Amino acid sequence: MAPDNPGGYCPYFHQTIELIGRRWTGAIFFAVNNGKSHFGEIKEAVPGLSDRMLCERLAELGDAGVVDRVVEGRSVTYLSSAKGEALYGALEGLHHWATDWWDL
Repeated sequence: MAPDNPGGYCPYFHQTIELIGRRWTGAIFFAVNNGKSHFGEIKEAVPGLSDRMLCERLAELGDAGVVDRVVEGRSVTYLSSAKGEALYGALEGLHHWATDWWDL
């Protein structure tokens, strides 16, 4: 439950925006949620992303509980957790807003 704050500041919202708003994190998160599950696939889906940065961001997403790292033998996959799927659903509206309003 969100804290009652008449000033409008919500630490939960702030924490979420700080997580997803870090450089490359949103793009990585969307790649994982759009079927890219292997390191190379995710890297290919996000142009300009270094291996080091991808490792760091995947670890952060894992620590936040929104991406699961699954190791099976020598194969490692990254999958959205239930928490991540809920966050993805919430961010879809932001994605639609961005495609409607940004002219890149």
